[in-house]
Amino acid sequence: MFLRLLSIEIHKTLKQPALWISSAALLLLALAILAHHIQIARGYLPTPGGLEQDLLFGLTFFNWIGILVYASIAAVIMAFDYPDRSMQLWLVRGVARPQLLLARLAAILLFSFLLVILTVLAVLGLSVLSRSLFFGGVDASHLNWALLFPVAVRIFWSSLPYLALTALAAILSRSPLFAVGTGIGYGSLLEALLLSQRGASSRTCRACARKSSIHSPGFPSASSKSCA
Repeated sequence: MFLRLLSIEIHKTLKQPALWISSAALLLLALAILAHHIQIARGYLPTPGGLEQDLLFGLTFFNWIGILVYASIAAVIMAFDYPDRSMQLWLVRGVARPQLLLARLAAILLFSFLLVILTVLAVLGLSVLSRSLFFGGVDASHLNWALLFPVAVRIFWSSLPYLALTALAAILSRSPLFAVGTGIGYGSLLEALLLSQRGASSRTCRACARKSSIHSPGFPSASSKSCA
């Protein structure tokens, strides 16, 4: 029953226009790589490096736009049928709500992982085409092909907090728009604020430690212990 529900959720998700609209944000990735190579060819940026530099550049750019894509995927799959109450049809047919939510969570993870794999392959493919066009060849001598899959797994692993938060917001609010806003707001605003506060706190602790070491060398003060 679970596999049947998962198959149905996958087919329904593929028909959602919102999924393809959010995935179209990946076109920005192609434009960014193209603009990057144009700047190198015209001498505005230093030497082009190799294919490994393009992969690093592309994945860094995807890290910026990926929050929007992750939030859209999770919201579309988890809450797209809440507004028209079509989810009640599943419950009337005897499908348990936890089983249905579990199938949708599995679909979210599947689509997100495939998106990351597609992004890595797209970055490499676009870089090869762009380098052939602007530089007449491709240098892949420094690219470790064996690490591509572990890199994709690591990127997918880092996306799990955004997916989980967006899915939770979709379940609680039953609104795809609210869920997307929650995921984007956390990833672009709240997370940055928390990281900046953490950096400020660590700098304060280091200043405390330096001050205590100056006043009483060899004997850590109570203030330095509290910072630690």
